[in-house]
Amino acid sequence: MAFVAASSTRLITGAFPLSAYTSQVSLSANRATVDRTALTDTAYVHIPGLKSSDLSVTSMVDSDTTAGGYWASITTLQTAGATFPVTVAPAGFTVSGPVWLANAFEVTAAPTSAVSGGVDMPLTYACTSTAGFGQSLTTHAAVTTTTTGTAVDGTAATTNGGIAHLHVTAVSGTTPTCDVTIEHSVNGSTSWATLATFTQVTTAVASQRVTVAAGTSVRRYLRAVVTLGGTTPSYTVAVAFARS
Repeated sequence: MAFVAASSTRLITGAFPLSAYTSQVSLSANRATVDRTALTDTAYVHIPGLKSSDLSVTSMVDSDTTAGGYWASITTLQTAGATFPVTVAPAGFTVSGPVWLANAFEVTAAPTSAVSGGVDMPLTYACTSTAGFGQSLTTHAAVTTTTTGTAVDGTAATTNGGIAHLHVTAVSGTTPTCDVTIEHSVNGSTSWATLATFTQVTTAVASQRVTVAAGTSVRRYLRAVVTLGGTTPSYTVAVAFARS
C-alpha cells in the first residue's frame, strides 16, 4: 500500500497553481440513478443516470493584487464566467500519478474573516461535461529544452477516447514557443503516434483542454512531448490524460 499525506495534494485551476494558497480540496464524482421499478417488482430497480462532479476548495487570501497573482487570478476567473481546465493531483504531479480532470467555472468566491483566524476564500466550482480520473504525464516543473516524457502505463488499451489537460503556469525567454502533444504506443517503446495536440503556447501562461473523441482507440502507453523554440525558453507545464 502507498498511503498519501494531504500535504502532497496539488491543484491547478486554469493557468494558476492554487496549491500554495489552499488548505483543503474536496471533490466528488457522482452518478444519478433512475427508478424503473414496476408494479410487478418485489424490490427497487434502478438504472444508471447522468454523471456529475463537484469541487470545492478552501483557499487562504493573499492580498497581493499584481497581475498573475492569487487575487487577480481568482477574481478574473470569477468575473469571466467561462469554463477552464482544473486538475487535482491527490498525490502530487508525479509521472503516472493519479489525477482528476474537470472542465469547470468558478461559481462562488466568498472571503470570510474571523477575529481569531486568517482571511479565507472558500471557492466552489461547477463542473460541466465529463470529468475523469486519469494519470499525470509530467511533473509540474520548468522545462527548458525539448523533452520527450517517460512512457506511462495505462494497464490496458481503451476504445472510447478521453480528456487531455495542459497547464502552463510560468513562461520566460526571448520569443519562446511551446508545442505539446500526447503520444500513444502499444508497447511503450516503439510505434508512437500522436493522440492529442494542444495549441502552441507563446509568451503568456495558458491552459487547454482537448477532448479525444468517443470511439477513438487509446493505446496502453502514453507520453507527453514538449517541443520548445526561441532563445532560452522556459515553460512550467503540467500534462495529464484521463481515458473515457
